[in-house]
Parts: sequence; structure tokens; C-alpha cells
Amino acid sequence: MSQGSDEYEATSVSFREEAAGYIDFDQTAYDAAFHAGRAARRRLGLQLRITADDVDRCIAEERATARVAGWLRSDALGGALEVEHGGFHLAVRADGTRRMDYRLRFHDGADRPLTLVGFKEVRGELADVGPALYTRLLAGHVDAPDEATAPVVAAGILQLHPDEFAKQLTTFHVSPPLRLDALARFGVLFAGDLWHTHR
Repeated sequence: MSQGSDEYEATSVSFREEAAGYIDFDQTAYDAAFHAGRAARRRLGLQLRITADDVDRCIAEERATARVAGWLRSDALGGALEVEHGGFHLAVRADGTRRMDYRLRFHDGADRPLTLVGFKEVRGELADVGPALYTRLLAGHVDAPDEATAPVVAAGILQLHPDEFAKQLTTFHVSPPLRLDALARFGVLFAGDLWHTHR
């Protein structure tokens, strides 16, 4: 906030996330698609930058809606594919479970529009730090209200290995940089007590 002004200056936090796993074009159930994709070596990887533009609002509401940029990588889809429009949503439930939803729009190597929709649930225990990202690829650029009726192109499961979680927390950055209090509170919103364990 500038001196002598009541204009609100939002604080943003961004972080990187990488995940990888397997997808299949015939199976639509997550587990079956993962195993079929692994047998066929149909890998899918994500390299993302997630940015929450108003951290104080996220903390107050115990939820976060963020922008996502980055890349998908899959030989089965045509190689490295840029995320054209991406969204991330985090909500904390009454029992402390964190539900994270992803929606990534892109075009495959044949210039067909696709939407990756995925979710994962995170609990506070260290054993659950590397949760599965249950993933489906839908035909077209699909909004949430149309998700249930959109054709499923592929399905699978991606994961962030537990050993990589501590590295992920080191990628968190806040702007303005002096708002370390906001960074810490957002970190707890995102990771619970594990934020203090790994920072």
C-alpha cells in the first residue's frame, strides 16, 4: 500500500509443481488407465508455475484460486505442449483435508483442443505428502459446468514423489518480498504443519 493512499495492494505467492505418471486412451477408470498406460509406457508429465494473486483473501477464506502456466510433456500427445489457460483451486475441509483441483487447457500435437482436469486430496501426515493427481483429458476446452458431458480422451494418475515435496516448498516466492508473514500463512494453508517441518 503506498503512503497516503487507501488503495489495497494485493500480495501474491507463486510456486512450482512437477508431477509425472501414466495415461491410457482406452481405459477411463483412473487405476486401470494408470496400469495400462504404464504397461504401454504412455507417460505424461507436468511442469507448472502456480500463482495466487491475493494471498490475504486466500487465507481469510481458507481457499485459493490461482493461475497456472507451464507445460505438459507426453510423446503420446505430441511432445511438449504449452498450457494456454490454467486454473488451480485449493479448499480446506473441516477435517483439515486439502482438496486441490486443476484445469489446464492446451492443444495437442495435432492441434486438437484438450482440457486436463485433475484433483488430489492432501492430509497432514507425512506419508500422504505425495498424493495422487487423478487425471482426465477431455475433448475441447471445457468449463466446469460441461465437464460431466465432455468426451473423455484419456485418463490416468500422476504423482509428486514424497522426496520432492521439500524441494517444492523451496520454490515458494512472495511479492512484495517483505511479506514473509503472508508467505508463511499461505504455506500453512497449502501444506499444513509440514510447511514448518520442511522450510
